[in-house]
Amino acid sequence: QNQLNPDIKYGVGILDANFLKKVNDKYGHEAGNELIRRAAKVICAVFRHSQVFRIGGDEFAAILENQDYEHREGLLKLFDVKTAEEHFTVGGDVLTVSVARGLGVHEHGMEFAQVSEYADVAMYNHKAALKAQYGEEVR
Repeated sequence: QNQLNPDIKYGVGILDANFLKKVNDKYGHEAGNELIRRAAKVICAVFRHSQVFRIGGDEFAAILENQDYEHREGLLKLFDVKTAEEHFTVGGDVLTVSVARGLGVHEHGMEFAQVSEYADVAMYNHKAALKAQYGEEVR
């Protein structure tokens, strides 16, 4: 049978680049593409022992197992630091990369979809906190 071990330890990270629409509208789609590339670079660098997937235009998922799972809280903090350090220049303006992130942690008996849903809710909560911090929509 192809059943997952119900005791397997893993987490699902949902990560969503912020300000893509604003960057696309103000600087063009190539700048938006660069924003997505920079976000992906940081995601892959921080969660380097995890499988990372692009699941939408500016949305990514990371499946945290083993050492990334064990160090998940520290990696989330490191991710925020590394994201804030990532920037690029477009038309003389320096743009900082901003990514909302949420983590769902598997508990015994949970389906993958439920873990992923928890991660999604956590990501939207982080996005709301960033909106309050920046004083504007961060989509």
